[in-house]
Amino acid sequence: MKKILIVEDEVLLRETLVDLFDEESYQAAGVSNGREALTYLKGTTPDIIVSDIAMPEMDGIELLKIAKSEPRWQKIPFFLLTAKVSLEEKLQGLEVGADDYVTKPFDINELLLRIHNAIRLSERRAEAQSEASHPADLKMTDSFFLDALNNFLSLHFFEPDLNSEVAAKHLRLTPSGFQKKIKRLVQKPFGQYLREFRLEQARELLLSNTMNVKEVAHRVGFRRPDYFSRAFRQYFEKSPSEFLH
Repeated sequence: MKKILIVEDEVLLRETLVDLFDEESYQAAGVSNGREALTYLKGTTPDIIVSDIAMPEMDGIELLKIAKSEPRWQKIPFFLLTAKVSLEEKLQGLEVGADDYVTKPFDINELLLRIHNAIRLSERRAEAQSEASHPADLKMTDSFFLDALNNFLSLHFFEPDLNSEVAAKHLRLTPSGFQKKIKRLVQKPFGQYLREFRLEQARELLLSNTMNVKEVAHRVGFRRPDYFSRAFRQYFEKSPSEFLH
C-alpha cells in the first residue's frame, strides 16, 4: 500500500484528503505544517508528499528545500498545493525540486491521476538507475524519458504558458539538454511536439461534440482561435469544423 503524507493547515481540507486517499487504498497521514512533517518523516518514508505552501511555523517551500536536500527524502515526489501561482513562482518551486503544482480548488480525480503518474515515474526512475549498474540500455532510457514527458504533457498541455523551460525543470534537465534529447528522439523541437500534442487532444474534444471550435482552442492551450484553426488545418489537412458532428 502506497503511503501519502498530506501537509495542510486547513483542518477540514486535510481530513477530507486523508479520508479520500484512504478510500483509494492509499495509506494517508496528515499533519498541519512543515515542522510536523519533518517529525513524521524521521520515522516514516512516504511514497509521495502533498503540501500546502502557506502554513504557520514552516511553509511548504521551506519543507520542500529541506526534503530535497536530505538524501533519504530527496527522491520522494513532492506536490505543492496553492490557491494561485504565477509562472515565475512555479518555476521557482520547480527549481527547488517540486514535482508538480496543484491549484486550489482542484478536482480530486485529477489530483489522484497526477499522484498515480508521479509514483509510477518515481518507480521507473528507480528502475532506470538500477539498469545503470549494467550495460546501458539506451532504448529503456529513451522510453522512460518519453513516458515521463507524455505523462507531464497530459496533465499540463492546456496551460498556455507551458514551454520547454518548464518541461525541462520537471524532467530534471537543463533547457539545452532537454531540447537536444527531444529533438534526437522525435526529430522535432519541443514547440512543435507540444503543438501537435495539443492538436491531437483538440481532435478528440471536437469529435466528442461538446464544445465549439473557439472553446476547444482555449481548452487545449491556444490563446488565439485563428492560429489554432490554421495549425489544425495544416496538421490534419482538415478544418476543425469538419470534425464536428
